[in-house]
Amino acid sequence: MMHPPVKLSDFAAMTPSERARALGDLVAAASQPANGGLERLEVEISAYEARYEMSSSEMLERLESGRLDETGEIASWLIRLNLARQVRERSSSR
Repeated sequence: MMHPPVKLSDFAAMTPSERARALGDLVAAASQPANGGLERLEVEISAYEARYEMSSSEMLERLESGRLDETGEIASWLIRLNLARQVRERSSSR
């Protein structure tokens, strides 16, 4: 199960530095060429999973159940998960 896109209200709850970082990450990821983009996103997602010692699915479950707070780092992880999902959807519709 994929988490829905990060909501504007979620960004509003972040500190200014967390918002700037999350948005900067999103812009940087969106401006990358499509070729190799999914592989890069998967490597970055794996790095978050290793850092937090949990799978993306577990992170989503904890976040949805309120057992995990959505920090700037978690928002960046969510952004990458959503971008990877979008890349997969675009490539499967071709």
